[in-house]
Amino acid sequence: MVGKHWMWIAAVAGPMLIGCDRFKDSAAKTDAGESQGATTATTPASQTTTGAHPGTQSSPATQPTDEPTRSLSISDGSISKSYDFPRARIRIDRDEKTAVVYSDDPKTAITPAHAGNSYYLVIPLTDESIQKLDGYQWHFKSPTSEHQESAGGVFLEGQRYHLQPSEVVAEFHGEGPIIHIGLDGDFFKFDTAEDASQGTLVHVKGMLSARVDVK
Repeated sequence: MVGKHWMWIAAVAGPMLIGCDRFKDSAAKTDAGESQGATTATTPASQTTTGAHPGTQSSPATQPTDEPTRSLSISDGSISKSYDFPRARIRIDRDEKTAVVYSDDPKTAITPAHAGNSYYLVIPLTDESIQKLDGYQWHFKSPTSEHQESAGGVFLEGQRYHLQPSEVVAEFHGEGPIIHIGLDGDFFKFDTAEDASQGTLVHVKGMLSARVDVK
């Protein structure tokens, strides 16, 4: 549940040079189904400022008919593993100019015994992307590798492992009620049961199919 998390807000600073073209091919094949740091956002010039807000097999613009994507690939060195998550949801806050991408966790997620996986990402938006999210790209680069006491990031085995964003790109495709979110980047992985001050770098990649929250 979102209630278990604290808010993570990324501060705006210099741009990060990371390519995002790799998401477009993935989104075309997909069917509908924080630490603080420097952020940069780009919106393709071909976009208009009209449209509604809106990831697993046809054009993102089609209406969802199948089960949405629920997994992310996490690579630790040469070892890559797919992790399952609850359904993705996205909440657009026009006042705060943010898109909150989160896993729709069960009620048991707030209990110590919960061993499921989850994520919670607060992504800043521009004035243009507030009007039309399709095609919006968000770049994030953290100024620190130290563990932050934040609910932002990816969580594995309940709260055991906290994956904190280091250098990440997120790209949005489609219009509601499902938005496809391509996520690709490096995260610092901290073992909260051990020495959480020392993190190891892992790579996270996947296409999430998030249903838009209706106010």
